[in-house]
Amino acid sequence: MGAVERWNRTLKDMLSKNVQEHGSDWDLHLPFLLFAYREIPHSTTGMSPFQLVYGRLPSGPISLLKEVWVGERNIPTTLSRSVEKYLEDLIEKLRKAHEIAAETAEATQNNYASYYNLRSREKQFKVGDKVLVLLPSSTHKLMKTWIGPATIIEITRPYSAKVELDDGGIRELHFNKLRPYIARVGQVGLIFDQDSDFGDLHYAPTDMAVSSMGDVTDHISSDCQELDDVQRLELLNTLGKFSSLFSSLPGLAKVKGHNLKLKPDFTPKKMHPYRIPIALQQEVDRQINELLHLKLIEPSESEWAHPIVCVSKKNGSIRLCVDYRHLNSFTIADAYPMQNAKDLLFEVGQANYITVLDLTKGYWQIPMAEEAKPYTAFVTHHGHYQFCVMPFGMKNAGSTFQKVMDQVLVKHRAYCRSYIDDVAVFSKTWEQHMKHLCVVFQTIQKVGFTINLKKCNFARRRVKFLGHVVGSGQHSPDPGKVESIKNISVPTTKKEIRSFLGLTSYYREYIPNFASLVLPLTELTKNRVPNIIPWNEVAEQAFTKLKAQLVKAPSLYTPDLSKPYQLYTDASATAIGACLSQNDEKGKENPIAFFSKKLTETQTRWATIEREAYAVIEALKRFDSWIFGAEIEVISDHNPLTYLTLTTPQSAKLTRWALALQRYNIAISYRKGVKHGNADALSRLPIPVS
Repeated sequence: MGAVERWNRTLKDMLSKNVQEHGSDWDLHLPFLLFAYREIPHSTTGMSPFQLVYGRLPSGPISLLKEVWVGERNIPTTLSRSVEKYLEDLIEKLRKAHEIAAETAEATQNNYASYYNLRSREKQFKVGDKVLVLLPSSTHKLMKTWIGPATIIEITRPYSAKVELDDGGIRELHFNKLRPYIARVGQVGLIFDQDSDFGDLHYAPTDMAVSSMGDVTDHISSDCQELDDVQRLELLNTLGKFSSLFSSLPGLAKVKGHNLKLKPDFTPKKMHPYRIPIALQQEVDRQINELLHLKLIEPSESEWAHPIVCVSKKNGSIRLCVDYRHLNSFTIADAYPMQNAKDLLFEVGQANYITVLDLTKGYWQIPMAEEAKPYTAFVTHHGHYQFCVMPFGMKNAGSTFQKVMDQVLVKHRAYCRSYIDDVAVFSKTWEQHMKHLCVVFQTIQKVGFTINLKKCNFARRRVKFLGHVVGSGQHSPDPGKVESIKNISVPTTKKEIRSFLGLTSYYREYIPNFASLVLPLTELTKNRVPNIIPWNEVAEQAFTKLKAQLVKAPSLYTPDLSKPYQLYTDASATAIGACLSQNDEKGKENPIAFFSKKLTETQTRWATIEREAYAVIEALKRFDSWIFGAEIEVISDHNPLTYLTLTTPQSAKLTRWALALQRYNIAISYRKGVKHGNADALSRLPIPVS
């Protein structure tokens, strides 16, 4: 088809030139133009079009003259000119036709060449460059692959070079068989704590301290405003008996150590340490020595070696984080069931006094099984170490911690429940609550756990627990989630109004007369309406009333932690949004929660893939209390996200993002045009207008 199109273009140019030179007599010269074009060999095929069609050489003027002279062809008696004169005129006309064809073909070919070479670059190499070389991969000469890296040792000709292969062999190859070798960007050894948008990381502690009784008193004074003086004093006395429990130093629990179950095809991978800036290497060594002193790690001779990443803090200090993605890819998921959130929320919510305890860096209080320690090994620029305790970022760590807490608190199930490292003690009366706190503290102390005082809430009437506000017989969603509905801005384009209608349609069964209520808004999405919608008073009233109905609607579905989740995420140029849902027994998709958030001015300048990644991590953080430890299908309309959990990102932000996802059991999938009724599932996300 390309050759045909080029022929048509060439013919048009030839006709144009012919008309300009010969005016109204152009048609008399057309046969000669066609004859010349058909007789000239094509530059690509090397044969003339005539020969390709008929399989023989065309009969040109010279061959015709020869046939007449040898008697193979008779001269018509009606000729008005002699054969010699006819041939002279014919040759002149053919010469002009040839000039026109050659001139047009050259100009056209130059245009094609300049177009197709517009973004081409001349390959340039110098001695010492690392390159990949294209060589046969088997005995079959047509089976080739890029291998390397190889090193250029000599430039032999303008476009040829001698390269030394990794096996010591030397080959002379043309530049077309060479490609620059670019080292993997997997060696990002430094990420930044100020990029907290891309996930929370757990790293080596540097603020180890035991809380004093004065710290406990100050915390009670500021945290327990609902209690009277007598109750506050009694609570303070109870906590004073167990003041040694409150410490920012993780304890070592007397429980069964964390073990790993790996797939049969697992293989250790030799991993080199990420490049750590020289200025930070001394601080890395200091923190490694600190972890050794605290007996959280020990020297290792394991065949595993995971790299570490430095997390740079705003104050200039650094923290250490281990990249366990390769190990996690071979780890078999733990089948231990998580708590049923609905039952847990109702159970805790019936109490009049609730205390929520947070264990100090809970994972590090669980020992590692001796046979599993080698799997946790990590490598630095100066040494090889392994964890003695369960590290953060390891798959199944959450399941192990939940299992341990359930076993530790099994005797207190009637008034104490745990979700990961959040422990809730709940009672009907004040007297019962003090007793319950004492026995729970005794058990925790006996096992060897420590508690983070700063993150505890004591004897509250209502507390935030698992994303809900529960207590005193009441159960309601977190006000922050309701506020996300109230703060949805007025849409200005049809895309934004479709997004809002998709969101509200998802909850239509909660709103009476939904179809009539949204009619003024659906009218604005029709083709006859311009993209910048003409917002009017009727639409404003429908928009306001619909939001009010949503705010007053019954609570969203309570998550079932034994089922997988679907998390829809999306990002625009100015905002991000997400919707969390689950399927019931009938296969119906039920919404659990949704959220939206505007991007700051700095975030709007991020690359598209970074905004999409930010939407995922913010949604996971928002719904962490429900989805942690469960299977999560993250559904995005941005395809590159599906590869980032398997490959090494090329920026510090995305490296941090990939590491932060280690604590979740997620699978990221790409879906475009996912339908839910008449609305695109991805359009259900409530993205506000800037």
